Amino acid sequence: QSQEQYSTTLRVSTSQYYNQRCDSHAYTIVVLTITLFVDFDVLPSLQSKSPQDSAGNITYDFANNLALQDAYRSPWDRVRIGRILEDMDAMAGTIAYDHCLPASPLLHIVTAKVDRIFCHQRADIGRAMALRGQVAWTGRTSMEIYMVAVDLDSDTLLMHANFTFVARSRTTGKAAAINAIVPSTPEEQEEFDGRAAKNERARQERGKHADVTGRNEHDRYSRMKHQLLAEAAQSSAFIPAPPLKYIENTYTMVVLHTHTTVT
Repeated sequence: QSQEQYSTTLRVSTSQYYNQRCDSHAYTIVVLTITLFVDFDVLPSLQSKSPQDSAGNITYDFANNLALQDAYRSPWDRVRIGRILEDMDAMAGTIAYDHCLPASPLLHIVTAKVDRIFCHQRADIGRAMALRGQVAWTGRTSMEIYMVAVDLDSDTLLMHANFTFVARSRTTGKAAAINAIVPSTPEEQEEFDGRAAKNERARQERGKHADVTGRNEHDRYSRMKHQLLAEAAQSSAFIPAPPLKYIENTYTMVVLHTHTTVT
């Protein structure tokens, strides 16, 4: 790769010389061992992409594919919701990977949160269905992907969910910057602005719950819990836990002897 993308360097580590003679001519052959060093901490330059650059679309032809029906059929002759959620997560991961290109091979892109899962209507196993998704919002190191399941025969919305992904550097494990999203339609811009405002409100709300030491409420309650446990351990009313027992020492067997009497 070029030095601009991955900051690659070439170094000559060893050299060997061989003297040979052929047809009364002497030749000196130099063999060089070249090692390529790649600095994975230097990521490619960020790009601005539209939601359509990484959008995904999958069609399920349940009506004409009996094997596909058997793989997704529920006991109630419907489409299994769990399988659709698995496919949504897989497609959202693919969309996130495509959006982060060309830096995706140098990143760990993981699912951080799945929320707002709405099931509007049960999917019929005999009707065609499609999964669609695209990046709806991006921050500096995270992105939100909007996924929907649609009934193609009636063009009705069956399910939708939001997937949040974060990017981490493979070498340092720290948060890594990702490509920005640029909405290309008024609908995409409205969706982007709404999500940006929601995330900003959530960030401000988290700041309100921080105490004077900079720790959040969860850490404060955790310290209180440990303090109460320590005080209880020092008091006379504290009852220690019973000693551990092996499973074989708790085995009990009852034998019943029965007999019949013939009169």
